[in-house]
Amino acid sequence: MCELFGFSGREAAELRPYLHTFFSHSREHPHGWGLARLENGRLLMDKEPVRAVDSLYLKRLLETPLDSPMVIGHIRKATVGTVEWRNCHPYTARDLSGHRWTLAHNGTIFHFPPMDHFYKFSDSDTDSASMLSWFLTGIGDAYRGKGEALTREERFSLLDEMLREITPGNKVNLLIYDDDLYYVHTNMAGTLFRKKTGTGTLFSTTSLEESGWEPVPMNRLLAYDKESLWREGQPHGNTYTENPEQSKLLYLSYVAL
Repeated sequence: MCELFGFSGREAAELRPYLHTFFSHSREHPHGWGLARLENGRLLMDKEPVRAVDSLYLKRLLETPLDSPMVIGHIRKATVGTVEWRNCHPYTARDLSGHRWTLAHNGTIFHFPPMDHFYKFSDSDTDSASMLSWFLTGIGDAYRGKGEALTREERFSLLDEMLREITPGNKVNLLIYDDDLYYVHTNMAGTLFRKKTGTGTLFSTTSLEESGWEPVPMNRLLAYDKESLWREGQPHGNTYTENPEQSKLLYLSYVAL
């Protein structure tokens, strides 16, 4: 699978020590890396289809202070999609009202027919990129129905509803930022953790140090407003349990470049 790293805070924080540890895990997740962050209110995105520990660009990027109030990082171990730039996370796109959504996914969509259409027309051939397109189509339909941009309460409720629909039988660990709220979701035990800091909350697929980390509550959507947990959805009960045979069939269908 892949690994996620994230931060949501009220002000910029120096994250390089955590990022160095996180990207060192790319020895086991060699199929690309990505890093999205805010700088002076502007979204910056860097990614490459190479192992993060081998990236000279990433090495230079981490040699200078990397201060940001919002970060989404990803290292990829490919299960769906070839090893190339267009298949590296995070993915970003705007909805019809202009909100920019940025998404990174750790997991696999094994079977979800409502997404089949999006595989055909996506610029990427990953399930994660198609999932973002599916989310934004739902947001767009609601926007057209309302005739104006959705409130944060409406965006949260819709995303919560769509996660209830897509999670049965699928592993859906997500970090999402919509220019306002920072959303977090996991439905597999022991695969996403969080740690509070002085200015915000860190998220990671694995604990990046010995103490201070706790599991993210499972099977519910969490939304952070900067450093604070703003809203928590009702548990949906769609826990994903790894099925070795199912995963084996998926790996056999994937051919790495």
